[in-house]
Amino acid sequence: DGHRDAMFWLAELLWDDGKPGEARAWYEQAASNGHRDAAYQLGELLRQDGKPAEAKPWYQQAANHGDAYAAHQLGWLLLDEEGDRDGAKTWWTRAFHGGERRVAFHLGELLREDGRLAEAKLWYQQTATDGHRDAAFWLAELLWGDGRPAEAKPYYQDAATAGHAYAAHQLGWLLLNEDDDRDGAVACHLRELECRAHVLADVVDPDDVDPRGDPERRRGQRALEAILRAWQVEDLADRRFPGRAQQDRLAQLAQP
Repeated sequence: DGHRDAMFWLAELLWDDGKPGEARAWYEQAASNGHRDAAYQLGELLRQDGKPAEAKPWYQQAANHGDAYAAHQLGWLLLDEEGDRDGAKTWWTRAFHGGERRVAFHLGELLREDGRLAEAKLWYQQTATDGHRDAAFWLAELLWGDGRPAEAKPYYQDAATAGHAYAAHQLGWLLLNEDDDRDGAVACHLRELECRAHVLADVVDPDDVDPRGDPERRRGQRALEAILRAWQVEDLADRRFPGRAQQDRLAQLAQP
């Protein structure tokens, strides 16, 4: 064990010194002697070099020795390079039980795409409770689709609070259609615009901002520009409605 550990740490030092070729040779020696972390690092290097077939057995070796993140990466390799959905599910399930909880969302996605919605909900719920906003959104979608709006609402709220624009959109319609809460619906649609503004804030032309203004004014002007641009943007994400139509709906909801 001491020898393979020394090989691994030598590889790490060589990598830090900018000597990837020498580092890779020592990673391979350590991995060939059963060093789990060296096997994972070798898998990473090979995949980054565009050699997924060579990376695969090293990821698998590390995963078989309990490296949950190696199992995570192996799942992606199987899905992306081989189209092996069942293999990805198998390794992601192992990764989850090894402590890599974020793979629960990916499992939910695959199962939803396969039409296995009851199983997808279980996996989405695992990670939605950890604060994963996309998992919360899709769990809410499936619950509302099952005719369970009261259970869907808190997940839409969690996702919208975390900045998911379409969750805010859906929550607005849920509040209007299920609770007849017009004020809540308007607030949610405004939250959707706010989320869009955050997405676009970094692409606002700096020349649109008065450099002589104070910081608060500049931030406000920047946000306003972003919101105005968001109203004009269409198809920012799958299933989002066009911005102009959204403006019209907002105006209708705001009517007394």
